[in-house]
Amino acid sequence: MISSLRYKSYQSYINSNDFVETLTLPGIKHILGLVWEAYDCLINDSNIVIDKQSHENEITQELYTKILLLWRNSKLPIFFTKNIIPDKQYVDATMRKDKGEYPTIDICFRDPKKPQSYFGLECKKLLGIRKKNIQYYIDTGIGNYISGRYGSCSSQNAIAGYVMSGEIPKVVGRIINEIKKNSFISNLSLDKNSIHSQYISRHVRESDNKDILLYHMLFDFTV
Repeated sequence: MISSLRYKSYQSYINSNDFVETLTLPGIKHILGLVWEAYDCLINDSNIVIDKQSHENEITQELYTKILLLWRNSKLPIFFTKNIIPDKQYVDATMRKDKGEYPTIDICFRDPKKPQSYFGLECKKLLGIRKKNIQYYIDTGIGNYISGRYGSCSSQNAIAGYVMSGEIPKVVGRIINEIKKNSFISNLSLDKNSIHSQYISRHVRESDNKDILLYHMLFDFTV
């Protein structure tokens, strides 16, 4: 496991025609901070009960509602209020097939004037260190970004992991072990630029051979 990304700066993950150029790195930091604030609002809302039985989509709906309220009420940079909107279940037609449903990203922050230009937040429920559950996180979370199925116009995106049981460090350790088995680049490490349970990993996107950076936001719902 690599302890940090000190050998390669965050700036180096910005490619030409990259949505990160539009958001800017401070903009991404602002979005991540707002999502963490939304999580705090969610777990402190006595009117909402979230436990192991809660469906992944139900949790995502509540999280998105908190994000939307914060987005509307916070003092956002003028660039965001004019150009970026939060959205949920956004259809990403980049890798659509003739049959079946189009891929949809759970939550994203997008430019309504530029289709498919968004910073994605794919959401996954994690029940401790269950192997099947961890593999689901890797295949449909990390894997969908690596393939280009999600977020192909941005070199940086995020995954929200809803930790419903177990301890976050043990969950992260299991994810790292399973990543190794899947031949993905095994470098999931703590994001030292964040005060939260936030991790980062780097990969090469298969659709265009570009370097990408993923933020792993692990939300503790065991409390």
